Amino acid sequence: MEWGNNQEAEQEYLHALELNDSIEPVLFDLASLYQMQKRFEEAIWLYEKLLNIYPSNRVARERLLGLYKRLGQTENAQKLIENLTRESSPGDPIRQTLGLFYLSQGRIAESIAELDLIVTTWPRDYQSRFYLAVAYEENGQPEKALEHFRMIGEETEYFINSQIRIAYILDGMEKTDEAMEVIKRAIEVDNKNIDLYLILASFFESKKEYDKALEVIKQALEYDDKNIDIIFRLGVVLDKSGDKEGCITQMRKILEINPDHADSLNYIGYTYAEEGINLDEAMDLILKALNIKPNSGFIIDSLGWVYYQKGLYDEATESLEKAFSLISDDPTIAEHLGDAYLKKSQYERSLEMYQKALNLDTQYTDRILKKIEDVKKFIEP
Repeated sequence: MEWGNNQEAEQEYLHALELNDSIEPVLFDLASLYQMQKRFEEAIWLYEKLLNIYPSNRVARERLLGLYKRLGQTENAQKLIENLTRESSPGDPIRQTLGLFYLSQGRIAESIAELDLIVTTWPRDYQSRFYLAVAYEENGQPEKALEHFRMIGEETEYFINSQIRIAYILDGMEKTDEAMEVIKRAIEVDNKNIDLYLILASFFESKKEYDKALEVIKQALEYDDKNIDIIFRLGVVLDKSGDKEGCITQMRKILEINPDHADSLNYIGYTYAEEGINLDEAMDLILKALNIKPNSGFIIDSLGWVYYQKGLYDEATESLEKAFSLISDDPTIAEHLGDAYLKKSQYERSLEMYQKALNLDTQYTDRILKKIEDVKKFIEP
């Protein structure tokens, strides 16, 4: 049933329940509708009614447990878990709820124990296998996680997510080329999945193979040329490849689709600030972005850098100090703050920030070392 008109859908479900108040799909769909509408107490009542009649409905049980947790009904959640433990045996598929509950609570060993028994008994329970692999991954056992993710067939709804997980695990093991092959095969299965293209492009980007990253992004655009995420990635890769003008063009294209896209507003503004051009427009763009994302350290850094480029060093220092307080592990922000301190003749503080930037970044080591050398001339006799 379509949910476009929620009130009409609700009336149809209620009418169906008047005829037969124990129809599983109707109970489930109406509970889902109430949950979507944030009518949580009504949703809980229906999920409880459904499970009393159909105790093997795993999705209903998982949703009911999630609602108990959301509403802080700890006793009800614990009772549901205790009943499930008492009324089922290890390896029973309905105990997947237990495995997921333990996983959400960080009780990883218990989660693995429950889910492993299920997939041992029911090897084709791919949902349980997927979450078992996730549990192994969170438990710091990547090889075991890979073993189970790789057992999930491409005919299942969990295949693509399992391939994404495999790729990230391999990348973390410094097997990026192997990770890329996994994503390429996944694209062959689902060639309209934009996330897969974004991931593959990011791998090429990390290898500084920008031409190949651009090829992947353009393939994705053939399926969805209005997708903001892929257009934004195109702009970023163009920037990294040295095409600032092309980058700005893509960011402006995003603003035609969504004028309030804060990251695009900030990207254009910061790019102008970096180049020392169009500083008044850069300021307007960044302030608009900051109004949308007031606590973004990166946007606050951009604002500070515009102030710096305009020669307003007091304002620059204030903004950059705030940005660094929000994101203290970003080398660019640390370097910017060091530059601002230098302009204000605060040499000791400038040196401190340059040294922090050096510890955080190896990409621009020579440039930062030169700044450290220069600022030391003002400190050392």
